[in-house]
Amino acid sequence: MADLPITTTHLQQCVHCGSNDFEKISDALNFDTGEGGFHLERCVQCGLSRTAPLLNDEDLASHYKIDYYGTASQKFFSPMERVVQWSAGRMADGIMRQLRQKPDATGDGYRILDLGCGRGTLLRMLAKRGATCTGVERAEFPSQEIVDGIEIRHGDFLQMDFSAQRFDAIVIWHVLEHLVNPDAVLNKVRSILAPGGLLLIAVPNYGGLQAQCFGNKWFHLDIPRHVYHFTLDSIKSLLSHQHFEVRKVSTWSADQSIYGFIQSTLNSFALFKQNDLYTVLKASRQGRLTLGAIAQVLLAGVITPLAIVEYFLSGLAGKGSCLMIDATGLESEPLEVDQH
Repeated sequence: MADLPITTTHLQQCVHCGSNDFEKISDALNFDTGEGGFHLERCVQCGLSRTAPLLNDEDLASHYKIDYYGTASQKFFSPMERVVQWSAGRMADGIMRQLRQKPDATGDGYRILDLGCGRGTLLRMLAKRGATCTGVERAEFPSQEIVDGIEIRHGDFLQMDFSAQRFDAIVIWHVLEHLVNPDAVLNKVRSILAPGGLLLIAVPNYGGLQAQCFGNKWFHLDIPRHVYHFTLDSIKSLLSHQHFEVRKVSTWSADQSIYGFIQSTLNSFALFKQNDLYTVLKASRQGRLTLGAIAQVLLAGVITPLAIVEYFLSGLAGKGSCLMIDATGLESEPLEVDQH
């Protein structure tokens, strides 16, 4: 793969290989409205898939409203929030365990960056476990409560100065697919990750069983907020290009897979608005239950056993709905790229 300069003015080209040759995969629906106007296309040269037309940062910002984020403290109604908190705690335990097992481990004062930190849920869990935490989130995101041991920065990651910091771990959890220029972001991540540091990434698996079965009804497409749609091969190629070594890959993600199957199945019924159950479950929609919403909740209960079966079968086949990657930087300098 040629080491090409990356600039936001060249983004109609493939950000990975620079090719202008794309093939249309399928039409795509707006996640929020169910309307058309978008399609998915694949780079003929390197295989990276993206949403088209390709929106710039300003256009994308208009799709990140307060209803998408929820409040700074809550996104879903209480039972689901407890699941979110529990899941973040488990993830924090796993990150700290990996850091402590490193040969050069020195203690609990690890420096961790969460790129796309949302409400800071994971960072709060990590701070409780002794880590020094930094989070980055879009400028549109509601301001979070300041917590000891956590710094939250809002704005464009590529324009932020981290020259004095080297992080022991960097987390990009269901964020890379949202970014207009993932190659440039990974390049900057490589430059601020400490030698031997951990890079933890999760993205929807466009090569997974659910994506293949549900097509443009698949819940995890999230058009147009998801700019890129990764398969295992395409994200491995992206990481290799920026001198990262993939150490472990998993597609076992119970929350992403089981709910993704339920909502995608509901999306396949013409009776319901696309992704409507997901909207109903948000905290901002409490008290707005309709007969249609109740019907979806009941159907979800019927679909859940099938979703659990699919979760195990796709996981065993390595075709689950989420790619979770554990990587580390190789002993080489990051590429020189234009990140403006």
